[in-house]
Parts: sequence; C-alpha cells; structure tokens
Amino acid sequence: MPITFKKSTLEDIETLLLLQKAAFQEDLEKYEDFESNPACETYEKLAENISK
Repeated sequence: MPITFKKSTLEDIETLLLLQKAAFQEDLEKYEDFESNPACETYEKLAENISK
C-alpha cells in the first residue's frame, strides 16, 4: 500500500485536532503540561500554523 503526503488545509483542522488530542492525551494527564502539549492546541492556533 503506497503512502502519500499532502499539505493540510483549513478544512482538515477538526480532524487534526481530534488526532492530536487522542495521541497526546495520555502525556497531558501524566505531565500536566498545559502550555506546550499538542492536546491543548486551539483551533485558532492550528489554523494559524496551517496558514503559514
């Protein structure tokens, strides 16, 4: 099965946020790092990063 990469768009934000929260929730609970953990990233911050 080939793997392809594509640039994320603003249409992908909801899916990306769900994936980030699921992937990093355990670390957030363990380390309680609410400032830099990707599970805490906001919709607006992710939109800003995608737009760059």
